[in-house]
Amino acid sequence: MFCQSLPLNHFLILNIFLFSITSCTHTPPRVDEFGRPQREYTYQPPIQTDDGWEISTLEREGIDPEYLNRLISLILHEKYEDFHSIIVVKDGKLVFEEYFSGNNRDTLHVMASATKSVTSILVGIAIDNKMISDVNRKAYEFLPQFKGTKWVDNKYEISLENMLTMTAGVEWLASTSGIPLSDPRNDLAGLYRSHDPIKYTLEKELIQQPGRRYDYNNGLTTVLGEILKNASGLKPDKFAAKYLLSPLGIQHHKWHIYPNGTIDTGGGLYLRSRDMAKIGYMMLMKGKWRGNQIVSEKWVDESTKAHMQQTSNIRNASHYGYQWHLGECKINGQRIESFFAQGLGGQYIFVIPDLDLVVVFTFQHPYSSGWFNGNLVLAKYILPSVLPPSQTHKNSKVDIKDTDKFVGEYELKRLDEQIDVGKKNGNLYFKAPYKSRVMLFPETENAFYGNDKELGEVQVSFTMDTQKNVTHFVLGIGFQSLHYEKIK
Repeated sequence: MFCQSLPLNHFLILNIFLFSITSCTHTPPRVDEFGRPQREYTYQPPIQTDDGWEISTLEREGIDPEYLNRLISLILHEKYEDFHSIIVVKDGKLVFEEYFSGNNRDTLHVMASATKSVTSILVGIAIDNKMISDVNRKAYEFLPQFKGTKWVDNKYEISLENMLTMTAGVEWLASTSGIPLSDPRNDLAGLYRSHDPIKYTLEKELIQQPGRRYDYNNGLTTVLGEILKNASGLKPDKFAAKYLLSPLGIQHHKWHIYPNGTIDTGGGLYLRSRDMAKIGYMMLMKGKWRGNQIVSEKWVDESTKAHMQQTSNIRNASHYGYQWHLGECKINGQRIESFFAQGLGGQYIFVIPDLDLVVVFTFQHPYSSGWFNGNLVLAKYILPSVLPPSQTHKNSKVDIKDTDKFVGEYELKRLDEQIDVGKKNGNLYFKAPYKSRVMLFPETENAFYGNDKELGEVQVSFTMDTQKNVTHFVLGIGFQSLHYEKIK
């Protein structure tokens, strides 16, 4: 998965449409929070089917429907674009389900790199069933048919755990390295162009000791699929159907298959949105679905704990597990932790254990605003609908003179976007192009919060080097963070 290099102001610019009232005898139209006439939206509980979900309502599960009514109205007014579906599961019950742009509950939607999280589950099932002894096994041991490649001939010390945590240490240039897909050097594009994607990956040279550095690599998860095949005797699609999808009652699915027959376990699984939610709820329930243990609790715990810190300047979350992203955010004064699957364009399965909550988003693929808007609407509308009313922030006593070092200009080159940090009446603020100021209120010496009409509550922090010089402005929206480098 990579984040499209779209200017942040595409998502931050507020487009306000003014509608005049032609007759004072007419009732003024209802307007949304941005001054635009509302299209009517009335919440309806999901329809009961035979797919295994228990149905409930927002009110019955303690969710404030006003937030979701407002969100859907804004989507209908195209305030938030590219949505295909939203699913909310609370306390094990399906309580909210909406589709857009011609999609419906039977639409198979490409999960893109959210597929990687499913592949991680498959590896766990193979270990549970003694097909693979443990994650310390070396990849080359499972791939004798690829003799003649660098990984196998040189017996690279790359373990399954290194592959699951994206720390294999092999050369891989992709969008997370600042190399766009259109560049012939981009290895993700090379992977999809190759005649044999497994061989393509196994020819990549080891450039550093495995386990040391996180480097997102689609090829690793594709090779994990080949290892599953050799360990189990089943192609990954057949293995998944037998051990994961069928036990979850998932009958409708498909996979992208490379021309040579390799299953795209790095990004090629298509599922219905309701079935994506089953994956999330099974993980929330420590590997169980309706009383049946699908994958061991031990594997769920191991794969959803922090193994590596993510390093990109656009971070999907702060840490990475076994092909699951991990992060935290602060909403209504409460710190929320999540692990989640994420795919190109904004395909999400958010699992939030403390709230007994699973949220699924699907967006237009591959190019959409979903990578950003998924986190935004989760933090601004869905989480607040579940949480108690806003709590008062307790500001720390930070000497205002200490904030002078934060003032300056910050740039996120990947988005070609700049943010200015300044002071007014002794208080810090930040300002993006074409936006009003967002005042910042201290929580710790270098962490602040603010409220913006467009973004809702945001978290801001500043990072410093060993000499205490400020190096970055970090803007947190939901579980995603954007790291701007100080340039002045």
